[in-house]
Amino acid sequence: MHQWGTAACKKNNSSPAPNAATDVPWLKLVAKSSEGCTIQEVYRLNTVGGQPPATCDGQNATINVPYAAEYWFWAAPS
Repeated sequence: MHQWGTAACKKNNSSPAPNAATDVPWLKLVAKSSEGCTIQEVYRLNTVGGQPPATCDGQNATINVPYAAEYWFWAAPS
């Protein structure tokens, strides 16, 4: 497995998933700083699931909301 390290990122843009009622939005994140970071952009795409229940009534104290997504990582040129 390749170790990419960590990158402090902030949200740059988002788009509703095609099925926004059940799937979390698609995101573009950008690095807060290029200092010490190889990764400059992160994209979360093709999400499935992740939207919380409409209400907490009848739910346990801890709620798990599973989702799947495809993540793309863009690195700065060497």
